Amino acid sequence: MKHSSSLVFSTLCFIWGSTWLAIKVGLRTLPPFLFAGIRFAIASIVLMILVRLLHARIPRDRYSWIVMLFLGVFQISLPYGLVFWGEQYISSGLSAVLFATMSFFVLFFAHVLIRAESMTRRRILGVVAAFAGLAIIFWRDLVSAQASLFEFLGSIACVGSAVSGGLANVVAKKCASNIDPAANVFVQSIIGTILLSSMGLLTEVGIPLAWDFTSVQAVLYLGIVGSALAFVGLYWLLTKTSATNTSLIVFITPIVALILGWLMLGETLEPILALGTFLILASVYFTVK
Repeated sequence: MKHSSSLVFSTLCFIWGSTWLAIKVGLRTLPPFLFAGIRFAIASIVLMILVRLLHARIPRDRYSWIVMLFLGVFQISLPYGLVFWGEQYISSGLSAVLFATMSFFVLFFAHVLIRAESMTRRRILGVVAAFAGLAIIFWRDLVSAQASLFEFLGSIACVGSAVSGGLANVVAKKCASNIDPAANVFVQSIIGTILLSSMGLLTEVGIPLAWDFTSVQAVLYLGIVGSALAFVGLYWLLTKTSATNTSLIVFITPIVALILGWLMLGETLEPILALGTFLILASVYFTVK
């Protein structure tokens, strides 16, 4: 990747690596769908300002709106609804591992939909090695989960989120390159706000929104940095590199989450982290080279 693309890639890895912690913190006091809806309501306000400052043109043609509506459902509403709901019942580390399967689905959908991104032995080996590295790092989380129905359903929800996000990334790469990134994410964010908030109002009636300083910080960070700014960066990055390369972000974000947990929460870093980290970084290098 070029220098500017590498900088955006690294920044997105850090931002989305920190969002797992913010989601887990917010879920202590906020119901999942309304929490997600509020996140994207805040993002929509920030994106509206960005659209005006950047003089971004919101397209008016039917094709672009079909693409943006599709992405609003499959890039925002469905995956984030599933992640926020699923992370109530499983650890943030396990959530990150399961969501990292998105790269497999990106590889598959890109092979089907984008001729220039067909599967190669190098890409397949890179993705498999990266996932093996994640499994090593989070092995304790993977094997210690209690076999309860809700933990099983939470795990399935996170994998479903990965499927939806993988398809959306490929469709965005194939169909949204001519749509201004800020305008594109703005429309998607509004769709996400409406659908997620509606789901919350329908299913979370009577559950209080117990705001405290920490939950306010979490939702503001997720809305402004983790959504508005990050998704503009993602769509810019998709115009500069392949969907498969971009999807490798999901393999690095769990490492970021682990390191932030150590720095901010005093969680222990085990020696096995070194092996898992080496596998992940090596796979990213050889896949994007």
